[in-house]
Amino acid sequence: MKRNSTLIFLSGILASTQVFATLTPTFERGEKNVYHISPRGIQEVCVIPKKYPGAKYSKKDLKKEIELCNASFYDVTPEEAAQGRKTVALCSKQNSTNPGVNIYELETNQSKSQVESNDCKDASKLAKYKNSISCSATPAIIGYYHLSRILGRIGRVPVSVLRSMDIETHKKLGAEAMSEIKDKTALIYQTWDGLMSNLKKGLASSKKDQLLSDDGQQSYGAVIVNPKKEEFYTELFTKGTDRAQAFKTNNVVFSLVRSSRSLDAMFTSAWTQDNVQKMYAMKDATEFILMDHIMDQQDRFGNIAEIEVTAYMAKEKAEDTEYELQLEKDPTEFTKALAAGLVDPKRMQAFKIKSMVLKDNDCGVTKSNVVKAAGLLKEVRHMDPKTYKKLLQFHATAAANKNFFVQNLMFTSADYNEMLANLNDAVSILKTNCKSGLLKLDLDVDYYLETGKLKTGSCELLQPAQ
Repeated sequence: MKRNSTLIFLSGILASTQVFATLTPTFERGEKNVYHISPRGIQEVCVIPKKYPGAKYSKKDLKKEIELCNASFYDVTPEEAAQGRKTVALCSKQNSTNPGVNIYELETNQSKSQVESNDCKDASKLAKYKNSISCSATPAIIGYYHLSRILGRIGRVPVSVLRSMDIETHKKLGAEAMSEIKDKTALIYQTWDGLMSNLKKGLASSKKDQLLSDDGQQSYGAVIVNPKKEEFYTELFTKGTDRAQAFKTNNVVFSLVRSSRSLDAMFTSAWTQDNVQKMYAMKDATEFILMDHIMDQQDRFGNIAEIEVTAYMAKEKAEDTEYELQLEKDPTEFTKALAAGLVDPKRMQAFKIKSMVLKDNDCGVTKSNVVKAAGLLKEVRHMDPKTYKKLLQFHATAAANKNFFVQNLMFTSADYNEMLANLNDAVSILKTNCKSGLLKLDLDVDYYLETGKLKTGSCELLQPAQ
């Protein structure tokens, strides 16, 4: 599969001519390009992306994008350090299936060479560098981050940015991985072998458009934040030969999602850990099903993580009139809110619950869509009205924002058209079920826990005139 060009300089090219390009490191993409120079003089690039109109990016998102792009794969000069650049350590990923490169932060007393010579065992992992190889696709990794924000920050999808790496640096890391992996029959060895084969072939590789810069001097991929303290989300996994079908027929959480009963018939609004956990697990399930349906995810089941968060009802600001459910990774946030008088006096207790982290999103975009094939979205009977509205807003604007995906996220025209078709299908399914009464827009957990009442939404983007 070749990638359609996002860079056409020659004005004389006929409209019918099909031009293909990979990453052109000197082409200004996104909001800002951050450049790094390798020891052999290759100019690497990291792209701080443009933001989709109306999407919900947090200050932490924007800060993390800059942090990722300021991470240098090489020792920085004092001048670069003054610009915010920081040296990171690189160690090859030798577990699981993806031949990625792990990126580690350095403490003040640590040097890059020391950490790397010890296989990065004494450093904190910042991120991973992954490429379009095997099942992985760079546009999927970056695309999930932005889709999450387009749909209202759902799924806890980590921040990711587009990044390139000197091909010689990458080949050195690959050679180290293959020499250190003892089991030469392991899948991780085989995927490293496949990646290295393509890197060595350079522009003669059949995957050059998805993997290499147009001059063949760099690989390119996505750098994605590495979540900390995440665990396997057991409640969102069901064993079976066909995992999607097993989830559909036997998963306890999905049985709640597909129940025809209204939310208030399933749960009281009492402030209990059991109520909060079950309703948020339902939200988690609807969120990954919706995103995966749109993004052609092939490898979801068994790849859903969770983190433990502190759940409490509080205002974000003193002047706010409504309390909202806060899910904080840092438990001290609850203490701060309590001291500031922001916590709901009727719900002073905080609970520990699981919250989904959708971090493994690389096997998507023009892949086998297992969620769609299993018909999971058609079975969804409950959805947060805010998520539904964000979906309709995205649907109304996606056709006019093709360049956002093609120039900003490395989608090909085929990738974009596939995503748009899936988006159209998702909206058709949910809107039809909403109008028929099968889909209830009652999963606004915050509002239900605060008021004891169900908040619903219109099946249309704009509320019909009364």
